[in-house]
Amino acid sequence: MDSTKAGWLARVVASLWVAMSSSVLLAQAQVPSSLLAVTPRVAASSYTSMALDESGNLWGWGDNSNGLLGRPAKSYLPVKVKRERPYLRAVSGFNRQYLQDSDGVFWGSGANFFGQLGDGTNFLRRTGLVRVLGSYLELAPGGLHTLGVDASGSLWVWGNNASGQLGDGGVSTARRRPHKLTLPHAVVSMAAGGEHSLVVLQDGTLWAWGGNASGQLGDGSTTTRMVPVQIGSGFVQVAAGRSFSVARKSDGSVWAWGANSRGQLGDGTTTQRNEPVKIAGTWAQVGAGAFSAWLLDSRGDLYLQGLSYAAPNDALTQATLLMSDVSQVSAGDLHLLALKKDQTLVALGDNSLGQLGIDDNTVGLVRTPRTVALAVRSFSASASASVAVTSDGRGYAWGDNGEGQLGLGRDQVLSTPVLVAENVSDFSLSGSSAFAVARNGDLYAWGENSDGRLGDGTQRDRANPFKIGSGFARVISANLQTFALKSDGSLWGWGANDFGQLGLGDTTARPTPVKVGDGYTTVAAGAYHTVALKTDGSLWAWGRNQHGQLGNGQFEQRTGAQANATPVRIGEGFTDVMAGTHHSVALKADGTLWAWGWNDYGQVGDGSTTSRATPVQVLSSVSKLLSAQISTVVQTRDGKTHGWGYNGESRRRYNMLLLGPTRFNITSPTVIPGDWAAASIGSGHGLYLRRDGLVASVGYQQFGQLGDGSFDDVRQSFGLVLAGETTGFLDLLPTLANVPIGVEGSRVFLRSYLQGTLSSLSLGLEVRLPPYSASVQGTIRSVAAGRGGVTYSMYVVAALPSSAGTVLFDLKPQVEYPDPTWGPLGFPIAAYLSNLAADAESTVIVDVLTNSDLSMLPGATLYLGYGTSSDEMLAAGRYKAFFTVPMEP
Repeated sequence: MDSTKAGWLARVVASLWVAMSSSVLLAQAQVPSSLLAVTPRVAASSYTSMALDESGNLWGWGDNSNGLLGRPAKSYLPVKVKRERPYLRAVSGFNRQYLQDSDGVFWGSGANFFGQLGDGTNFLRRTGLVRVLGSYLELAPGGLHTLGVDASGSLWVWGNNASGQLGDGGVSTARRRPHKLTLPHAVVSMAAGGEHSLVVLQDGTLWAWGGNASGQLGDGSTTTRMVPVQIGSGFVQVAAGRSFSVARKSDGSVWAWGANSRGQLGDGTTTQRNEPVKIAGTWAQVGAGAFSAWLLDSRGDLYLQGLSYAAPNDALTQATLLMSDVSQVSAGDLHLLALKKDQTLVALGDNSLGQLGIDDNTVGLVRTPRTVALAVRSFSASASASVAVTSDGRGYAWGDNGEGQLGLGRDQVLSTPVLVAENVSDFSLSGSSAFAVARNGDLYAWGENSDGRLGDGTQRDRANPFKIGSGFARVISANLQTFALKSDGSLWGWGANDFGQLGLGDTTARPTPVKVGDGYTTVAAGAYHTVALKTDGSLWAWGRNQHGQLGNGQFEQRTGAQANATPVRIGEGFTDVMAGTHHSVALKADGTLWAWGWNDYGQVGDGSTTSRATPVQVLSSVSKLLSAQISTVVQTRDGKTHGWGYNGESRRRYNMLLLGPTRFNITSPTVIPGDWAAASIGSGHGLYLRRDGLVASVGYQQFGQLGDGSFDDVRQSFGLVLAGETTGFLDLLPTLANVPIGVEGSRVFLRSYLQGTLSSLSLGLEVRLPPYSASVQGTIRSVAAGRGGVTYSMYVVAALPSSAGTVLFDLKPQVEYPDPTWGPLGFPIAAYLSNLAADAESTVIVDVLTNSDLSMLPGATLYLGYGTSSDEMLAAGRYKAFFTVPMEP
């Protein structure tokens, strides 16, 4: 191996990513205050991260086991707590949903094992909406497959094909990417059932294909059809239930065929029909749920046949009047939504999974139409969930979320469409609970609520922000208690109070906000203690004092009736205060910094690890307090950032203070390298805000709290956080230009996807490809300024530590090998992205591993890189670690 490759190998062994600190040029200018509609901030809790940008957008990433991010499980990239994209239409299928934005692009979430979402992967999408490949006027999601029609009237199909429902002539394998199906004329109406598909063409002919066990194709047989067969002519609209079909002709007559066990064909019987039978009456619209058909006449009278939503055990074998003055309808398995002519959205039927949007889990069945409190533009009822777009373009979903189909909550039932907080002016993150104050003063809370810490009067976790009150200016949360300041200077508190940490004179918990007092300007809350400033500069403290964190000169174990439940005056002349887990930090008007309390890690900063019961001065010329947990970070008037306290241990070399992975328990203020505008240091990772608005992260990453889109374990040098719903880096100050950085790898790397266990692991990558022509497939144009016309290839390589050193492996791409294999690496490395084309967004999702067993490869690290050749890539350091196999299962 030549010296270039040997040098690269040394870097691979030394670090998961090339250290960026030596090549980053930071902006020196202070951010003009006039540009800040909101002061950008970052926050790091134990396993979650959040950031607020200047536009009032709140971003979150990392652990989401309590629904903290408004999405389930965890997110390895920042996602907006509220979606800002305006939507026009809502469409739903079995365990998935779609929203179409104002640009005509469809976005989906939910079940995707057969590629039925159409995003080019098989990954279950529970962490927000992903773009459907291609551009369509309409979508028709069926059971496990989807149909789409584009502006030209062409039909596209994707998803499961086990019963020929894609109509592609016997190719039974599922399609993850949309496939164009050739038909004689343009499509004017389409429908997808459980395992069959139907279209009406421009000439009025009706065609069907797919599963036919119940005669749902209408061709007089029960034979599966792998290609479209013509059923009739003169049609204008078609709809499909689970195993039956219904269609309307140009003369207003409606015809139905297929399964009929619930009377859904409306012919007065429950007999299966293999050919269309005519339903009495003349109709303006038709539609279908799983086991029912609905018919709307020209007057707006809605009729139902089949399953009765008001009485699910009843079968309506003939069209029966359900309600009047209706303009739009959508039916699910056991519930139905209808929009009245007065724009009122109503729902009826089963509510066991919250699909009616009624926030009352005791209501299991609604027999008469009940109003849903949304002014909607578009809506859709799926099997057991509902989705809607409001008149102002917001997307909502509620009901069953077992497959993540709602895209906005953890695995739970969301019983009501909740408006997510927008235009945030202040926020607070603690553990698995979050709070935000909107610019209009409304206070929202979400996340874990087992101790009533959210202040909504319940102990129910909230996966979406829930409004707590109005008139607030700031919010500060701690371990189990929360405080908020109103614009009139009144202080309010709620949550746990076993040590008197609410300052209400007792130890009784409060499930909703209660007024603590008046005349406050700032409050800070630790694990079980609270410190606050009043308008006269006086400092007050209350709550637990075991470590001297109240600063009253004592170490106390007082609980119950003896707790320090009443605010005690500690000192004068202060302008700001922070509370760590069990220590406190305060800033005086003269710039002196004072600290006291727990000091096992040196977080007090007086050069010792001895806890202090009275304030001690640790620094002067301080201008801003940045962060306190089990570390302390402040900024001095010369613009330097100082940190001390916990930086990791011999077993956990997190290096959150950027002072070196072998430096632990920093007991005195020490300058942190870099020019930072803000910082927040958690128990295992740290976030830093550059002055140009980009966010950097460092430390531990079990739940993706570093936000760089990868799955590595610990990063000891900082890397930049990637934006989860845009391209490039997370930028909290869009009004300022970003300063270029030296490492280019993450300009192409967007995110990685992971599902399964180590013994059956699927792993994919999303990468950005600048536009290129078909003549240079397999290469990408330069992503660095000044390199126009240079072409690159992409490479994936694995490094596995062994007793003999690091062994390099070549990972063959799935596009070339159905089952990716690992073999000894030969140089040059083969281009991984050969024969792949970029989509309209210039992004490609690549399957790296599919159900692969990595349990015998502990410590193996996968790298993504690009260059004009493999040697050039290695020499330039343009690669990045995106997954490391855990050393322990």
